[in-house]
Amino acid sequence: MGYEPRIKALLWHQGESDCGSTRYFEDLEHLVGNFRAEFEDYADDQDGDQIAFIDALIYDAPESLANFSYGSGVDTLNDQKVAFSEESEMNFYLDTSFKTPNGMKLEIGGNRDGGNYGGCYGIYHYTTKDCYRLGEAYANLIVENDLI
Repeated sequence: MGYEPRIKALLWHQGESDCGSTRYFEDLEHLVGNFRAEFEDYADDQDGDQIAFIDALIYDAPESLANFSYGSGVDTLNDQKVAFSEESEMNFYLDTSFKTPNGMKLEIGGNRDGGNYGGCYGIYHYTTKDCYRLGEAYANLIVENDLI
């Protein structure tokens, strides 16, 4: 018989290099639209619009907490991520923010000079503990929204 693979969701956790972009929303429209069109044969009922898109906000803690900051551009970027999630019932985002009341407030380990801190190396990685928390949050969103 063989396998009949199905794509249920695209998980996305990117954007640091796009901080400050005012085109990120449009870029997501193209990325997700092209992905859904390209892989529609692997979607339920061959309907690419049924492939969920799950995004997470970019790290937005104040510099005093992590010894670095993406600056004010991170707010512009995260606002566009939230707005994109509101465009379709199949678009979702994880609130990983430090600034919102229910945000996950994930911690960045490491330091500007590299080295091991919290089980990670360098400054652009979440601590090991928070990597697990993030994975659990993705899994919970998938289960709670019946995406599997």
